[in-house]
Amino acid sequence: MINVNHPQYQHLDYREIMLHELAHRIDQNELGTPMNLQFSDAIIEAEKHFLKNADTYKKMFEPGGTLRYNRLISDIMGCITDNVIVGLSGHDSQYIGIPGYTELEVFADMFSAFYQGDDESIEFLKKELPDVCQIFFDMVGD
Repeated sequence: MINVNHPQYQHLDYREIMLHELAHRIDQNELGTPMNLQFSDAIIEAEKHFLKNADTYKKMFEPGGTLRYNRLISDIMGCITDNVIVGLSGHDSQYIGIPGYTELEVFADMFSAFYQGDDESIEFLKKELPDVCQIFFDMVGD
């Protein structure tokens, strides 16, 4: 269901949202990313890198930044860093603090980016999250 009365309704990309939700279903029924220790470990290592360089990444989401309007990368970064680095889109810390939920959201956002062929997101993911990407592809296949 889509809530047309939601205040952000006009600004949302429903194709992207539907792909994201479909990815959750695929993950739930076939993959189980929260149980994939390699995926979890790669996300933890990425978090260390991002937090060490937080100022650089935060600037990417500021007005005029290269990722200002990139909701997928914003959500991924927010999930990985517990909203220390986040742009326009993200999840509450209480939600992503539940064990396994970061993995679920990162997977769904990556699935959406790669399925859509979102060049900007794909370039960022391959450059900044190479280990997470490799494990993602190992799970879903090339």
